[in-house]
Amino acid sequence: MLESSAQAGILIGGLPFFLAVVLAIGLYLCRGFFARIKMGFGIDEISGSIGNTTFAKWKGLPYMRAKANTVDNPQTLSQSVQRAALSELSKFWFKELTPPERVNWETFAEKFGSAFDEQTKSLGGQGIINQGGKVMSGYNAFIRAGLLRASVGYTPDLDILRVAPLGVDPPTPPLDVSAIYDPVTNCILLSYNKPQEPGPVREYLDDCQDTVYEEPLVRVFVQPVNNYAKINQINQIASPLDPNEECICTVEEYGEEKPLHAGAYDVQLDCVSPHGLRSAPSNQVRVVIPTCCELPAIVNDPPTYAEDKFCAVVHAAAVDGACRADFVEMSIKDDEGDCYKFNIDREEWTAANGDWSVCVPWPEAPLGTYHVSLRSGTLCGKYSDWTTPEEIILPV
Repeated sequence: MLESSAQAGILIGGLPFFLAVVLAIGLYLCRGFFARIKMGFGIDEISGSIGNTTFAKWKGLPYMRAKANTVDNPQTLSQSVQRAALSELSKFWFKELTPPERVNWETFAEKFGSAFDEQTKSLGGQGIINQGGKVMSGYNAFIRAGLLRASVGYTPDLDILRVAPLGVDPPTPPLDVSAIYDPVTNCILLSYNKPQEPGPVREYLDDCQDTVYEEPLVRVFVQPVNNYAKINQINQIASPLDPNEECICTVEEYGEEKPLHAGAYDVQLDCVSPHGLRSAPSNQVRVVIPTCCELPAIVNDPPTYAEDKFCAVVHAAAVDGACRADFVEMSIKDDEGDCYKFNIDREEWTAANGDWSVCVPWPEAPLGTYHVSLRSGTLCGKYSDWTTPEEIILPV
């Protein structure tokens, strides 16, 4: 008996096994990418692969699908660490934890998220950091805490996880995050204030009976715009709570560390405590790495002097084009041979009849002859040629 549906369901009953499989494959090839199989008389289960078709179960429902040609598994260092940690944590839960200790984790799981959610709401959302859903079981809460510890490089000591962090508040997030692009190093310079209440510091004795202190650790997420977030750098919070800085020069793409390229990046931080609790996200900032290219001279007209200012006009294309200028340099040389150079950032340019005007104040200018020339530049360290010096005699 055949039952046709949107999912190409098949009711198989009373047919020889081989004929049932052939019939299922035929309908699968004709109707679409997936097929659902309903078991009937004589057939209880179908599994394994025939040719390019794989039979399996999903949530107890038999189905078949096309066999994948390749598997994306880059085996990065972070993946290996997480997989090893997951294996050890699972063994620890089933073989090391006592029933009362597991009950405490179940209790923690029921209460998990209240303080964390309050922090998230106070900051107005999660940004690029994926918060994940609520923990639904004590086992999940235990595994989550252990994986968070592994993600920031804490010691592989699992004894701390014997005790569920009941009554322990999550650490507060890093504060006042800011970031700028440094063209010299081709890196993002990140700064932030360490949390005022970073969370409890864990003290324990190592193998040499020396006291070891574990403090909350900061994680830095760097996400190319319209891409996915990846942990890029990990930095430790230390006392006293002074402003901290970090330099980010690479981003992980498909399991490989690659240099930053031109484009926009979103940056956000959070914090993981020794108990495997993470903070709400910090504020999110965006950094734009400009396109590096050679620029022509961008001055439309010769520079002029008026109202105690030397000024020049900049092409509109240098403002909105794909290869834009980030600043203009103006060189002013007097008849005594003294030379003065000024850097005029984009924020200081003024709209002027569709183009842009760049000016340098020159108050109380003495009588004499001045030679003024300009060039444009980008944050990548690329410059146009200097314009031919324009002779300006004061007073005009």
